[in-house]
Amino acid sequence: LLTTLVSFGMMLTAVQSLSMLGQISVSWSSPWSDLIKVLKFFAFDLEVLQMECLADGIGPVVRYLIRVIIPVWTVVVYLALYGGSKLLLPLLNKAAWEWPKTVNSAAQVWQALYISIVLVAFLPFQCYDHPNGDSSVTEFPEVICGEGDHGAMVGLGVLFIVVYGVGFFGLCLWANITAPRMSLLRPTFTLYTRFLFYRFRSDTWYWGSVLMVRSFLIAMVPIVSPDNGNVQVLMLICIVGVFMLLQSHVLPWKTYLLNVSDTAVLLMLLLIAGAASAFTRQVDASSGFTTFILLTFSAGFLTVLCVLGYGVAGACSVARGKPKPVDDNLEKTQADLVHCVKSLSLLTNENVARLLSELGYFDKLAVRKFLGIMSHELQMGIRSSSKRISVSAGNMQDVRSQLQRSMTGSTGNVRNVHTGDVANASSAAHLRTVDVVTTEGIVTAVEL
Repeated sequence: LLTTLVSFGMMLTAVQSLSMLGQISVSWSSPWSDLIKVLKFFAFDLEVLQMECLADGIGPVVRYLIRVIIPVWTVVVYLALYGGSKLLLPLLNKAAWEWPKTVNSAAQVWQALYISIVLVAFLPFQCYDHPNGDSSVTEFPEVICGEGDHGAMVGLGVLFIVVYGVGFFGLCLWANITAPRMSLLRPTFTLYTRFLFYRFRSDTWYWGSVLMVRSFLIAMVPIVSPDNGNVQVLMLICIVGVFMLLQSHVLPWKTYLLNVSDTAVLLMLLLIAGAASAFTRQVDASSGFTTFILLTFSAGFLTVLCVLGYGVAGACSVARGKPKPVDDNLEKTQADLVHCVKSLSLLTNENVARLLSELGYFDKLAVRKFLGIMSHELQMGIRSSSKRISVSAGNMQDVRSQLQRSMTGSTGNVRNVHTGDVANASSAAHLRTVDVVTTEGIVTAVEL
């Protein structure tokens, strides 16, 4: 159910991103122009419904105001439903809506429509030039930029950018920053802000704010160089490309399929943005694009050069007899690993199974990867599908031999040690072997 609902939200975000393409300076050909026109409905463009008769006699400022206050009506609807539930549902012996959950649901709608909300707020700032030197608002060609009704529209635009784009995002950012502390201090905090966290892994709870930054930047594309579609397409490609790399690296969503879906959506937008360049007006190559290409190539070349230089410097240092840098985290990792194995060795198989069942998909995957590495390197003799290349070569042979003797009973007291069993080691020499062997029990619990 989670995957289905979140996938629907991803589709809605993709549609809003595509509706933005109708506001950039690209001459789409049929049938794409018809599709883009339909998608403009998701930018609250009610003229798509061909309601011109209702708009007769209404000025551009009022038409813009109608579009920009649509998100406010969503809040009004939720408030009305909340009040109605308090009055009517108790009469039917049913529970009324809870206030924290009502706030969460309204905020969920605002976040889902964030691209469209910000797109509409930015409309007064999208001006295209006329041959006579004047400029008009793209969505309202009768409004001359800098004259007449344009001032009122800019004022409304600034107001709603502050409320929607900055204010709502600021609240969400504050909730993400304070979530680790507030979720412990105030139990109702997660009820108010569940829309920010429920889709993501517990260690990437902040990704909701990252998505809002992505949406805000996409919504800004139409106001950047409104007469130059090439610049707008290039900006869109850069935004989508950067966030696709971040998404592929972090994998923030709770399930594997959601991560694949989000990456696929970003790849689709990237390909469409690239194809859109075929419909843009040709411009002089000297208008900044040559500089951009040069800077991009230089940045990539310098990155590779720095990595190569670092590697050569390290190799020369070792060749001159200098010791390798000490990994300060190695001792801490070793102590944490031994402590963790000791703690797990005191649990029963049932408790370990409960612990694993509470982990998310990617946490379980990390546990499996770790156990696969340990079982392969130590050659513990358990069932394993690992096809790794051994990284320890002969350096672990003595440890493997000692472990094999312990598991076959040649050392006496340590035999078939599983999670939940307490090994009777009479000397400190046996303690480390016990700690390592108990990992077999952990792997057995995972496989079960």
